[in-house]
Amino acid sequence: MSKKALYLLGIVVIIILGTFLYLKFYYNSDVNTSLNNKETLASDSYDGVELAPFLIAGSGFKYRTNENFKFLKDNEKIINPVTDSVNSGIMRLKEYLVNHPNEKVSITGFVASNENNTSTYDNLGLARANNIKEYFISQGVQAKQLDTEGIIIDTWTVDNDTVYARAEYKIVMDTN
Repeated sequence: MSKKALYLLGIVVIIILGTFLYLKFYYNSDVNTSLNNKETLASDSYDGVELAPFLIAGSGFKYRTNENFKFLKDNEKIINPVTDSVNSGIMRLKEYLVNHPNEKVSITGFVASNENNTSTYDNLGLARANNIKEYFISQGVQAKQLDTEGIIIDTWTVDNDTVYARAEYKIVMDTN
């Protein structure tokens, strides 16, 4: 083999290895956290800003990304654009739910106790959960497979009036 062929072979091996490591450790990394454990509300941080990952898990489905929906403080409207990694998770969830019609997603929206509710809902967490639900529906998820609730929690860090979504997603059996 010539030197040129060895260099090209080395480059190909490095590209394949790099792709494998990226897919294994970065893209859609799985977590072994139970959604019933309140540790799912624990967040990562970035420059002192509390971040909550977008995590959907259930009996046969798991998707996690560090990107998430964003809201303005005291507001229920999702800040656009929604990231590609969140959209990818929603598309995978949609495919999963088509094949599992007896399952649904429970979306729990959280609101900090120091936020003002300017929505028509009982609390801002429920309003955010319903906006997330509407976004899921706009991406093709069936409305009948989505439930919402809102919970008030203690305060969390806000970055320039931007709240990084505090929502929990559970895949549960449809009891209806």
